[in-house]
Amino acid sequence: MNDDQIKSILRKSKVIAMIGVSSEKKGEDKKNLKRKPANVVMKYMQNFGYKVIPINPFAVGEIVNGEPMVESLDNVKEEIDIVDVFRPSSEAEGIAKEAIQKGTKVLWLQYGIHSDEAQVIADKENIEFISNDQLVLSAPLIAIESVEAKGFFGRIWARIVFWIMSLFSMGK
Repeated sequence: MNDDQIKSILRKSKVIAMIGVSSEKKGEDKKNLKRKPANVVMKYMQNFGYKVIPINPFAVGEIVNGEPMVESLDNVKEEIDIVDVFRPSSEAEGIAKEAIQKGTKVLWLQYGIHSDEAQVIADKENIEFISNDQLVLSAPLIAIESVEAKGFFGRIWARIVFWIMSLFSMGK
C-alpha cells in the first residue's frame, strides 16, 4: 500500500480499536506500562486526534491512556474504522473474522505480523488490509500534509517531522 492510500485511510478514520494493549501486571513498575509498544502507539495516535479503544480480555475496565479496556471487538459500542493488531500472526485470522462481524473498514497488522488467511478474509469482504507495517510511522503523513500548506514555518515543521520519521524507520 502506498503513502497516498494510507493517507486516505487515516483521513477517513476517527476510531481505532487496538488489540493487544498491555495492562499493568501485579508488582510491575508503572513506567514499564508506558513503554510497551501498543501502549506507546495508542498514546501517539490519541495525540493525533484519534479515539483509540484498548482491547485486552484480561484487563477489562482498567484505564490505559484515559480509556477503559474492553474485552473484545464485540464490546466496542462505537463504529470502528481501523482494527489495529498487536498480537501474534497466529491470532490474526480470528481477529479478521471478528473485525468483519463488527463492520470495520481497515484491518492493520503491526510490524512483524502477517497472516495470509487474514488477508484472504479481508480481501473477500473488501476490507482494507495492511500488514507488517507500523501505524505510528504513518500518522505523521497527515500532519505533514496539513502543515505543508501553511507557508515557510509549515515547511520547516514538515521537514522536522520527516526527519523524526526517518529516525523511527531506520530499522524497518
